[in-house]
Amino acid sequence: MKIKQLFFGLILLASFFTSAQCFEIESVLVDACGSPEGENEMVRFKVGNVDLCTNDLFVDWPSNSWLGLSQNATTAQATADLNATIISCGFLLEPTTCILPANSTVILVTSEAIDVTANSFANLSDTIYIIFQTVGNTNGHFANYNSAGGLRTLSLTFSNPVNCTDTVTYDRGNLVNINGTTGGTTADKNGSTVEFDPAGTPTYVNNGCQAPFNPFVINLAAAEVVSGTQNFCPGDILGVAV
Repeated sequence: MKIKQLFFGLILLASFFTSAQCFEIESVLVDACGSPEGENEMVRFKVGNVDLCTNDLFVDWPSNSWLGLSQNATTAQATADLNATIISCGFLLEPTTCILPANSTVILVTSEAIDVTANSFANLSDTIYIIFQTVGNTNGHFANYNSAGGLRTLSLTFSNPVNCTDTVTYDRGNLVNINGTTGGTTADKNGSTVEFDPAGTPTYVNNGCQAPFNPFVINLAAAEVVSGTQNFCPGDILGVAV
């Protein structure tokens, strides 16, 4: 009996690690800027130590159906237009032959009809893969702030490898506005985002009309900067006063 219990315990443990290492949902831009808002929501996730294929992806949204992914002339143009807005050293890539490489960061946009001016990628300093849901989602998949609250759950699943799924939940009553509080005008609430740690614990933030990526930030005292405002990228050598 003990041997059987140990055997099944090892199976469950292996399943847990397979799922955990496959990919991880890191961020959801719930209250996107742009109109219709539903075409501009975004999800950021991190691929684990094995390549994934976009053909294997299924999304169980909190609201409305999964429409599948598109990669075509429209998405290519949207990606090029977004890259043209980046003033830092970042770059957006669509997958080649469906592959999302191991350890890559991916942003899933809820429609190929994205408004490229609505949520800024200007300060992106990393290379991120971008994928687009097929056009048709105008009502949105996420619920914005409501004082009554309410849990909303998102699940992403890749059919290969097995057990490759991640699920996160947030409470719409905890979404914060640009001032770090709740409520306010529509403009105040635009940009409400939920960040998730590896355990799925939510943190509620609002960076305004910015895509859900983590900009590369360096805090320097004003006297240390040689002159003017400077943009830095990972690996740069900073010029400072001595």
